[in-house]
Amino acid sequence: MDLEQSKSERIPLVTEVEQKIRPPIKVVSLSGKGDPRPQLGKEMAKIYSWLEKKGIVSVGPTFATFHTRRDEVGVENVEWDACVPISVNSEVETKDEFRCQELPGAKVISTTLTGSYDLIGEALNCMENQAKTRGIKTKWPLTEIYWKVGENPVTELQYLVDEEETS
Repeated sequence: MDLEQSKSERIPLVTEVEQKIRPPIKVVSLSGKGDPRPQLGKEMAKIYSWLEKKGIVSVGPTFATFHTRRDEVGVENVEWDACVPISVNSEVETKDEFRCQELPGAKVISTTLTGSYDLIGEALNCMENQAKTRGIKTKWPLTEIYWKVGENPVTELQYLVDEEETS
């Protein structure tokens, strides 16, 4: 669906918001603080290089989890994790800044943006408004799944559903 923005521009494509169950996933991650845009790609590459040395391959798209809201703490204080999914059967011993963890399955609300990362804020506003209209309460962290990077990226955006608060 094509959604209008307040500046009378158009978001190239934001899918309808849907609720779904995100399955449990095992990841290797690196944490960061500050503006993620100049750092995320470098951190993902660092994880891939580390995994390659250990003979472990990724089993899905990379993603980031954001633990703080940029509009509340300022971009310089955003806390995030760069994550690369691996097989649940992978035996991984981490050290230094690398972490291996299993993220539990969860009920999420999701939308997919096809277009520039600069439009993520507007896409999140659309998702938050649709959730509110449907009586769905969400909670952080925000997850951005990078299905396609480069020109005309495809990014899935997910918030956890706060089942205790949802009507």
